[in-house]
Amino acid sequence: MIYILSPYNLDVNTTARNRILSFYSALSKNGLPVKILNPPLLERDTEARSKGLLKYDGEQGDIISFELDESLSERIISKLIGSGNNRMASALLGFLYLLINGCDFYYPVNSLREYFTSNSLRPRDVLIASGFPYSLFKVAAELARAKNCKLILDYRDPWTYSYKPLDSKVWISRIKNCLQRNTEDKCLSVANKAFCDSEMVKALFPSQFRHKIGVILNGANLHVIEPRRIVGHYPVFRIVYLGTLYNDQIIDLSFFRSLSQLLRSKQIEPEKFDVLFVGSRSNTMLPDIIDDFGLKEFITVTPRLSLPEAIEIAYTAAAFLHLKYGDRTEIDSSKQLDYLALQKPILLPISDHGNAAKSIKEHNAGYVCESENECYEMLCSLWEKHQKGESFIIPRSKEFLYSISREAEAEKLVEVVRGLV
Repeated sequence: MIYILSPYNLDVNTTARNRILSFYSALSKNGLPVKILNPPLLERDTEARSKGLLKYDGEQGDIISFELDESLSERIISKLIGSGNNRMASALLGFLYLLINGCDFYYPVNSLREYFTSNSLRPRDVLIASGFPYSLFKVAAELARAKNCKLILDYRDPWTYSYKPLDSKVWISRIKNCLQRNTEDKCLSVANKAFCDSEMVKALFPSQFRHKIGVILNGANLHVIEPRRIVGHYPVFRIVYLGTLYNDQIIDLSFFRSLSQLLRSKQIEPEKFDVLFVGSRSNTMLPDIIDDFGLKEFITVTPRLSLPEAIEIAYTAAAFLHLKYGDRTEIDSSKQLDYLALQKPILLPISDHGNAAKSIKEHNAGYVCESENECYEMLCSLWEKHQKGESFIIPRSKEFLYSISREAEAEKLVEVVRGLV
């Protein structure tokens, strides 16, 4: 049996959820027995509860929410860390847990161990742990070592051998890395294979482990994108940003200044132009930036939507917005591949000199700007094209679309699993 260990319930539309479900789909379609183990939906997960459960494309019983039995201390820690309402207490408890355990806090860790007490692992079984949090890696490595079964680690975010996590301070990252490095080394030593999401991240691992590291990109969600429904020219000129927006992405305000300049210089009315940040409402800096530049009539920020809802909006875009992640060059975001599959220009107002810029240039997929003036000129050019009623579609072949899909990327995992079983 192949067990995919998910760090949380899969009822909210996230890159992590879509990546895990693509693994499940590829393995099951290739005739490999697979189950997903994830903790149940907690009372505090109000975002998922408000939207109801998402449907899974799989056999009944293949996705298992194991029973959760938290101790009192675990309930207190998970409530504080999960809600984020008391930042100081949350940070202190998180640090103490890290200091004692050499990894971050994963609230259902004991329940996961208990599941495998009553559902014994065999040497031919494969555990696929998809992190963050990386305490999931730790418990998976412990189980694999104790039961002599196979282990695959799927890095969705950086741990100690990668770039500084988004919205994290340098000195905090260094302290955390020191406390967790030994834990990561032990996990990698046990693992038969590990995957990260870009070649640049793979190059950051030390040589002693690099032979174990493969790359599975965050591919496009092609299973929900219908190319025939993509609108070439929508009556309203629409720029769309999809997904989570991190504070590090809006330190540079070039896009907002250029947008404000465009709207003033061309005397554009709100009903003819809008910018949508789809799924970005959790960012607390964005509303102030919108106010500061007088853009409330032109910018809409939505809560996290289901994947089909987000794609429905994306069909009407004239262009897609991508913002660099501070000074990081290694990040390979899933939205980049969705943007390519949605076949409209991608705008990078200021180049990241990394994966985002490289992808846009290699695929002739849009605009990479090196200055604020270039950003303004780019917006002017797009607005003029809209005024002329021209189509914004950049045609892509079926072969190309499949090559950038999650389905194609997940086949890399299938190949490795076949070699292990």
